[in-house]
Amino acid sequence: MLCVLLLSCLVVCDVVSSSSSSSSSYPHPGWNPSYYARFPNGVPSSMDYFPIGVWLQNASNAQGFKDIGINLYIGQAINPSSFELQELKNAGMPVFTTPSPDVLSFPSGVWYGPNQPDEPDDAQPDGKGGYGPCIDPNAIIAQYNAWKIIDNTRPVYLSFGPAVSIVNMTARGVCTGKTSMYYYYQQGADILSYDIYPVNNHYPITVIGDGIDNLYVWSNYSKPVWTWIEAVNFNGGAPAGHPNEQDIYAEVWHALTHNLRGFGYFCHQFVPSFIEDACLKLPLFSSAITHINAKVNALARALNSPTILQTDPNSIQVVSQTSGVLLDVLTKMNATGYYFLTVNRNQNTAGSATFKLPAHLAANATVATVLFEGRTVPIEQGTFLDKFNSYDPHTYFISTAEQ
Repeated sequence: MLCVLLLSCLVVCDVVSSSSSSSSSYPHPGWNPSYYARFPNGVPSSMDYFPIGVWLQNASNAQGFKDIGINLYIGQAINPSSFELQELKNAGMPVFTTPSPDVLSFPSGVWYGPNQPDEPDDAQPDGKGGYGPCIDPNAIIAQYNAWKIIDNTRPVYLSFGPAVSIVNMTARGVCTGKTSMYYYYQQGADILSYDIYPVNNHYPITVIGDGIDNLYVWSNYSKPVWTWIEAVNFNGGAPAGHPNEQDIYAEVWHALTHNLRGFGYFCHQFVPSFIEDACLKLPLFSSAITHINAKVNALARALNSPTILQTDPNSIQVVSQTSGVLLDVLTKMNATGYYFLTVNRNQNTAGSATFKLPAHLAANATVATVLFEGRTVPIEQGTFLDKFNSYDPHTYFISTAEQ
């Protein structure tokens, strides 16, 4: 994650205008319980658990991160000591980390599984101040197989660099543009992830969804995809006061609409001074992710519920009434009702959108609750209208209790 900085059942509706739209429908990767249950000592298969991690943090801060809604450490140390593992256990903070002797001998409940080398798809430091090629996918697969011989009850985690989204990014060196390598890389993991930081690097937030989509395609939709979210202005390149809560909230919601199965925060600040746990120590960022994590944790059961595909007649349809408003939408359903996660992924345009309900909902639904905002919107003749500012997420709930 650092080397790139130094080097340089679901529905998604992409609504462009009232007269034209494009949408993507994905085969339905198993939601949490149907996938993670195959790893009894790994990520919980509970409907109430959605992975929210943090990258490469000191074990002594585990309780602090737990208090702001983090439930997972990733890449804690190359060889974490039994003392550090005990600190994590005391805080109830599990970890993906290298299976050192201390890790293998420590009582269960802390170690969720091994993590592969970070960003193996990028050019690797050559030890002489330069960079060599990316890591051979065969080495990643061989390591995966070796770990599975030791313990096959835990998933192996693998995170790539931003070229997953921007495929011609030169951070991959001689491997640039060789996307076929990811088909082989993904064979060395059970959970796939990657990082890209739009605000810090001046990209639109849509690059996040692009990378998630690519990883699903390259893995034939067979494995859960996670991503990393920028939680601080780590290199001083972001506009003053950014990423703020609205930026981070929009990034997380945009990622969720692309079938995200977990995410983590990159919390290190390098400029003007190094702060490893900046998203914990700096109030601007700790407050933001506390609020966002509370929302995600509150939605865990919905996010782990079946997804309604765009091709399903039970899906929601969206028509933007303002040219330039770009909406992503995730439709989920459980025993209580329908959940619609939406976000305007346009950074500069505000407007409104009309939502059209499926026929069986439209017949009786009269109101949609806008979760986390303390308001409702009326449903008339099976449709409802709402306003969106730039980078504005809304989450709607429509009860089926009386349907």
